[in-house]
Amino acid sequence: MPGEISMPQLSDTMSEGTVVKWHKKEGDKVKEGDKVADIETDKAVMEMESFENGTLAAVLAEEGAKVKVGSVIAVVARAGEDPATVKKTYASGTPAAPPPAAAPPPAAALVAVKAEPPPAAKPAPAPAAPPAPAATPAGKPGNYQFDLVVIGGGPAGYAAAIRAGQLKKRVLCIEKEKLGGTCLNWGCIPTKALLENGALVRKLRDHAGDFGITITGMQFDFSKIIARSRGIADKLSKGIAHLFRKYEVKSEVGVATITAPHKVSIQTKDGAAREVTADHIIIATGARSRSLPGIDFDGKTVISSREAMTLATLPKSMAIIGAGAIGCEFADFYSSLGAK
Repeated sequence: MPGEISMPQLSDTMSEGTVVKWHKKEGDKVKEGDKVADIETDKAVMEMESFENGTLAAVLAEEGAKVKVGSVIAVVARAGEDPATVKKTYASGTPAAPPPAAAPPPAAALVAVKAEPPPAAKPAPAPAAPPAPAATPAGKPGNYQFDLVVIGGGPAGYAAAIRAGQLKKRVLCIEKEKLGGTCLNWGCIPTKALLENGALVRKLRDHAGDFGITITGMQFDFSKIIARSRGIADKLSKGIAHLFRKYEVKSEVGVATITAPHKVSIQTKDGAAREVTADHIIIATGARSRSLPGIDFDGKTVISSREAMTLATLPKSMAIIGAGAIGCEFADFYSSLGAK
């Protein structure tokens, strides 16, 4: 039977996604792992890969369509199946499409607006000449380079910047590292990738027999596990950059300092500095790990969650201080791989 490509759930809160772009068209050959479409969620734009081999027989969701999670957006004709027949079978379905434009108002309403012309206005006496307007002081709306400067490109900052861009505001987002901030690059997203790897290792090691599978001498490559996590974070960060371009949000890598009302200084990594002005400024600089008094992070023996995400080798043992989400996730991941 044909292989169905459905709208994936790319985050816990995602209920629908938008098909931004199709990389394959009807009639194209596809194989497992091929990039078939770009999907926009409430957080980023992600590439969707095919899990089927065959011919793309029918595209059921056009570019720009909003589709509920789990809905079929394309169909692949597998080996031995006729793509035309498969397409005809699915043609009777109702493909997801953008919501229709609002219906025009009834004719009666239009007639009512035009029913009676307003009476002619009586000529008014010429007013006295107004005093000459004072010069517009610096800092009034319209004199700034940007309507909004957002300091911080994490989930709060980039969401605010994108929304302002959707509202046609002139926006600049300043982030000292990568778009996405701690959550996307060093927290929520990459730790979930590590947890998925750890859960898979634990399941194969401890429960393979429950599924009738025998594994002898199972090994894993710790560096590749870390690299997979980093790759997922990098892909999502690029997705935010795509949304910035889509909504004409400008971004800059640097450290921002508010120097005066409506003024922000930007210090770049190469030492250059410049100043920009904005009608409004949003501070969305997030949080950072805090060391214990007298025990500073050295990046080797005493590390923060950032170093824990990019260790070169699996440690034999570790002590984790802090039992919040981050601490528990690292405890689960490292213990699943055998660390004490």
